Amino acid sequence: MEELKKFDKKKIQKSSSEVKEVLNEVGLNASHIPENFEEFDELELKFDLDEKFDFCFCITIFNNEIQRMMLIKVEKNNPDSIQPPNEEDLKTFKSKYIPKLVQFLEQIT
Repeated sequence: MEELKKFDKKKIQKSSSEVKEVLNEVGLNASHIPENFEEFDELELKFDLDEKFDFCFCITIFNNEIQRMMLIKVEKNNPDSIQPPNEEDLKTFKSKYIPKLVQFLEQIT
């Protein structure tokens, strides 16, 4: 997703509690936010896909710098069951969630 490439290797400029505030401001949900950003952490955002699946957008952070971003589908009734999104899923994610995700990343980096 081209819109997100500009955030690769950018430093997180906010504390964990400030990240939570920004998430609320832009209307996003997290499934995991660390209490404090340590040397290596992950931030997991949760997005609704359909009745059966959610999207999980994982941001891997190393030394307060975004190292990797990954999108997966997670089964709502079995969170251990994951799979890659297909083309249609990616279109849905881009149209529904990329603008808010970009807004979020702009505010925390």
